[in-house]
Amino acid sequence: MKFNEYQVDFIGLPILTYLVKKISGDHRQKLAEASALPSIASAPLVVLVVLDIDMTRPAGKDDLSGELFRQFWYFEAGASAHNLLLEATARNRSAAIVLPVDTLALQSIMELDENLLPLFLLPVGE
Repeated sequence: MKFNEYQVDFIGLPILTYLVKKISGDHRQKLAEASALPSIASAPLVVLVVLDIDMTRPAGKDDLSGELFRQFWYFEAGASAHNLLLEATARNRSAAIVLPVDTLALQSIMELDENLLPLFLLPVGE
């Protein structure tokens, strides 16, 4: 699968951020139900931010998947969300950060394996 990849080094921790289209089709209603926010069903764009646990366990390097390191991964997810919120604002759109109510449902809807942990959704609208 081809995706855009951006890598930086954050206090010695490798950070890899990328966008990937996982599935096709309109799944907004199911996403709305899994987040308990009905307005997601009508959002023109919904981005699901996930943490790839496997990426925090690089081969031959330290395991950075534990709770001690999770704060760095959450920080990175928040920074990517901040960028999307800024871009939406610059384009005169609204956007919000929505916490999932049912993480297992999100994994099922988006066909994610257990190593991809949904952190939050970003609906972008008019």
